[in-house]
Amino acid sequence: ALQAIADAYPAEVVLPVLLRVVDVPTAKVRVAALEELAMRAADAAHFLASAPHMRSAIGKAHPQLQDKNADVRRAALEALAAAHHAAPAVFLQQLALFPLQIQNQLKTLLAPRVPHIASQLSALQRPRARTAPSSAAHAPAAALAAHAAGSAPPQDQAEPPVTHIQRQQPPPPPHRRQQQLHTRISEPPIDAPPRQHTPADAWATERAPSTIEGERHRQAEPSHPALRPLLPAQQLASG
Repeated sequence: ALQAIADAYPAEVVLPVLLRVVDVPTAKVRVAALEELAMRAADAAHFLASAPHMRSAIGKAHPQLQDKNADVRRAALEALAAAHHAAPAVFLQQLALFPLQIQNQLKTLLAPRVPHIASQLSALQRPRARTAPSSAAHAPAAALAAHAAGSAPPQDQAEPPVTHIQRQQPPPPPHRRQQQLHTRISEPPIDAPPRQHTPADAWATERAPSTIEGERHRQAEPSHPALRPLLPAQQLASG
């Protein structure tokens, strides 16, 4: 039935359907789909010349190589070999994009059907491997040339600015803090207005010396009246 349907349509229409049928769990159906894909690959060269279509064909056929059914593995190898013959350059380009483990596996398994696949794949990988070191080797030379010309280094290669960290002073001892607090309290505020002198202040200033002398004389006199010296008038009265 699958063969009759495939013969009724062109290869460009049949191949996408066959790639979807490869995912079914039945081994016989997968074998028939892979065998039909191998037979129609030559007629679908234009379809397989597209990179996405070739990548899809390799991605669908490669997992079948790990199947426990020998017929499935054989049909998968035939489909991959037919895809390589239909568009060799595109097949190798897309195979080079797969992981290295898959490349080595397919290179070994396809060697009996595609004798020169190892050399073809190595020739494709060699220019890519040669391109990466060359670009890395030119980077130091470009940096030296820029330095010789006096230009500033790139932003990511510039030296980071030196940041000076200010050392924090330790707190003063407790007695020093109390002395500073006492000094702040005793000092008059800077913003306080000057004190206005009143007439009472002037009178107190003038009277201050006599008041002080009188206070000293009063303190020097004995407290008992009999011990105090008599004034001249008091001496005459008593005599």
